[in-house]
Amino acid sequence: MTVLKRLTLKGFKSFANPTVLEFGNNFNCVIGSNGSGKCLTYDELVPLADGSLIKIGDLVEQKLKDHKPILMDDGYTIPGDNTSILSLNLKNLKIESQPIQAFIKRTSPEYLLKIKTRSGREVTTTEYHPLFILENNVVKSVKAEELKEGIKIAVPRILPLEIKNKTFYELLNLITKEDQLYVSWRKELDDILRSIKKTTFKELAATMDIPFMIVKGVLCKQSINFYYLVKMLRFVGYSNDQIIALIPKVKSKNQHKEYNIPWKNSSELCRLLGYMLAEGRLPPKSDQIWFVNGNEEIVLDYVHLMKKVLKITPTINEYKPHCYDIIAYSAPLRTILVKFGFGVNGTIHKDITNLILSHSDNKELGALLNGLYSGDGHVDKSCIELVTKSKKLEIALQSILLRLGIISRSIPVIKMATNSGFSGLYYKITINNVENF
Repeated sequence: MTVLKRLTLKGFKSFANPTVLEFGNNFNCVIGSNGSGKCLTYDELVPLADGSLIKIGDLVEQKLKDHKPILMDDGYTIPGDNTSILSLNLKNLKIESQPIQAFIKRTSPEYLLKIKTRSGREVTTTEYHPLFILENNVVKSVKAEELKEGIKIAVPRILPLEIKNKTFYELLNLITKEDQLYVSWRKELDDILRSIKKTTFKELAATMDIPFMIVKGVLCKQSINFYYLVKMLRFVGYSNDQIIALIPKVKSKNQHKEYNIPWKNSSELCRLLGYMLAEGRLPPKSDQIWFVNGNEEIVLDYVHLMKKVLKITPTINEYKPHCYDIIAYSAPLRTILVKFGFGVNGTIHKDITNLILSHSDNKELGALLNGLYSGDGHVDKSCIELVTKSKKLEIALQSILLRLGIISRSIPVIKMATNSGFSGLYYKITINNVENF
């Protein structure tokens, strides 16, 4: 008979430090606080292996919906699937892609700790969440409650990612029927409907869970709502690539002009998005796509990219010397730009969404930074800096810089915008390391 005499724990749940449990010959009981695991709050962002950033709560809740959870005394757990995350390999001290072993939702303890580094990084954890420090050239885990001001903790210097998929398949799900994007009629769509009709078109519409008026519109050579067309093609069995090939352009319902959907990522698209994040805006209750800049070289490059990438020609208005308004009009393109992170209600809502983060390699990320810093960046003798009102943009920008091996620091500052007079909280991202220049 095998007898367990000793159990050594290190870095497991609340046992951040090495702990040895000695077992006797009779009954043994191990007790401890509930939920003594490595826990983060719902809103904490975690980097997945595809480059996207996702709230850990959203990730776990989605898995709880997709799979039957296992009930625990203070929560739920689900075995890991094919989802991978970036994590530290303690053997070689490198950041690597690793499959998630389990998704766990537990009851929160009474209080949590917020940890903030000098570089501006923040995380809110349980008191027993382990973090890594370097002690006598040895990596050691300590509990969050053991940290003191001035202690150096391990954070990544680079997020090494290999991005191969450059197609924005997610747009197929992100564009809703309320977005009012339409696809022009063509005979191929009519043929698809007739090829799968077995009884009546009304019964076919019910089977596809699509309003009959949508099906009737296609038969009458009318344009079809993007959302319902995707639903119809998926019912037929078309792959994402086949669907994208059938929908190269979209338009408004009652207009004939069509606009390209940027299904594939490119350096040109990312540079254009960078320009827009810096100096672009989408005025509410308007079809305008507005860009403002005083550098003629940047203005001409922006116009060139609008023509090449989005197939639209904006107007250039020099309202005073070296001050240019560049304006394009397109409700469909505004809708698509919102999916990429552009807020309609001001710069505070600007973001670099997972569409870009998960489909951009270093070349595309560099192009996006080119456009962004050309518009909003500032360089002096000691640092490169960029100031933004958007917390989401600040987080995404720091993630992009880290993927390129650039260490940055984020500092909250109170500033007044010269164009609007708005005074409030901004985030200043600075790059100070000599190696970054």
